[in-house]
Amino acid sequence: MKKSLKIAGISIGSLILLAFGIQGFLLRGTPGQHLSSQNYQSNLEYSSIPTLLIPGWGGSTITYNGGL
Repeated sequence: MKKSLKIAGISIGSLILLAFGIQGFLLRGTPGQHLSSQNYQSNLEYSSIPTLLIPGWGGSTITYNGGL
């Protein structure tokens, strides 16, 4: 009984550590890139009005670079 509880505890602890590691990897983000006229895409409409992005849980720059 004690041995099975110990194995279960180690398994759950390992899964939690793995989950934190994956979350840390996903939240690391990417360095900011300036938009220059050389990088404009012809199928997009650009505006001088800024867009405020408020990421939710787990959101980062990776979330918004999906189309690049």
